[in-house]
Amino acid sequence: AAVAAGRWLAAEPRLRVGRDVLDALAPTSRVVGLGFWAARPLAEGTPVNGAVLLTGATGFVGGGLLFGLLARSQELGITKIALLIRKRSGYSAEARLRELRANPAFAEVRDLFDSLVVAVEGDTAQKDFGWKDGLGKWPFNE
Repeated sequence: AAVAAGRWLAAEPRLRVGRDVLDALAPTSRVVGLGFWAARPLAEGTPVNGAVLLTGATGFVGGGLLFGLLARSQELGITKIALLIRKRSGYSAEARLRELRANPAFAEVRDLFDSLVVAVEGDTAQKDFGWKDGLGKWPFNE
């Protein structure tokens, strides 16, 4: 777990984690990335066969969940992953999505990211996600 956390932190451009931190971590022979997710069996009855709405994907845990969904998207029948992203510090949801996409942690699944992931601006702390027209209709075909 420490090595995976170290890799994620090293990939985050806003954090300053030196190479010495990664070198200090014990080497591992564990499978990581796509190999990790491919080695995990899916529970029976888990296909999604449609869209997924994910919150928190710009954070550490949510980013890991997003990677896992992308890695298993074909098996799960995922046709779109809509990320609910709040506008923050003057950055729109689309800008934050571009920043997330650029994170080297998603390099292995970049093509899937580009074809499946879309941003939906909203905030779970606000009534109706802060949308003026309320929840309204799902904006995608899935």
